[in-house]
Amino acid sequence: MSEILSGRDTIVVEWQYPDKVDSGEEGYQKTVEYIDTLFEKLGVSALQSANAHPHSYQVREDEQSSMSSAMPEAKAHLCDKYGFAGFGTGEKGVYGHAYLWDQHAEGHEDELPFGTMDVSFPEGLSGQITPEKIIEHTRDYFNPEQITWKSTQYPEQLKNFIDFAPHIIRQRLLIQGLLSDGINQKKVSDCMEKLCDVLKMGQLSAPEVYPNFAFMHWEDSGTVASWTENLFNIDIYTCKGFDDQTAIELIKQKINLGFGNVQSL
Repeated sequence: MSEILSGRDTIVVEWQYPDKVDSGEEGYQKTVEYIDTLFEKLGVSALQSANAHPHSYQVREDEQSSMSSAMPEAKAHLCDKYGFAGFGTGEKGVYGHAYLWDQHAEGHEDELPFGTMDVSFPEGLSGQITPEKIIEHTRDYFNPEQITWKSTQYPEQLKNFIDFAPHIIRQRLLIQGLLSDGINQKKVSDCMEKLCDVLKMGQLSAPEVYPNFAFMHWEDSGTVASWTENLFNIDIYTCKGFDDQTAIELIKQKINLGFGNVQSL
């Protein structure tokens, strides 16, 4: 796997859909199926299905977050603030995370339901994982009224991106840097735990760490990282605002990164 993991790319697809997913079993299964079959569409074998663990509608209040959430073992969960969220992991460090906002904030109740899909992957797979495939798959599942996309691969596309839901926070930050000393799974896990804490995100799961990549599911979205012997990449994406510099300084400190690259999307 290590020969494939280098830099990291992200594709974001967002859409407005006519029919609510709703909060019952049917909505849960649709969320899970959408993510799982997207991996098939992209030609990536899933390591963790969105349905890998039993889901629960039992909510808990997390004092770190403004949202209530399902139990930590869920790979797709119901959140009172919007609708369903779900994620899946694939071979070679591919990660997908979807949010579906059936419910909008006060003053925006009449707007169409809104969905967003983040796919994060090693740049060596950029010919295989494309915006066109994600868009086609999303059209099949949600029959969107409108759809838009942006990507770290195609910075020029940003000028064509349409913000369908400016009242919803979606913040994304990609940090890439050279490793000043060794990397190991414990160091990455500790970094993700601390990052969740200092950014005040609600924790839904412990970091899930593989030999060359790791992810952590937050109630407010999450983070995914990959690394080689010399290079470390971490992609943070949230529906709750955070300070970029706080994240950058923590990662530099915990991972001991040298000169690198920072991109907001």
